[in-house]
Amino acid sequence: MLNLVPQNIFNAFTQRNVGQIIIFVIFLGALLSYSKRQHHYDQLLTLVTQLMI
Repeated sequence: MLNLVPQNIFNAFTQRNVGQIIIFVIFLGALLSYSKRQHHYDQLLTLVTQLMI
């Protein structure tokens, strides 16, 4: 179970550990969703939105 949570996300990307990447992306999405409702990190949300287009 602990192997699903990446200690270093860059190592997970370089080793192509898909499970750890998916868990990281889920937590990042939840954090960004929560921060959008609280109006924290508006500049970061704008950057992520522009990168996705």
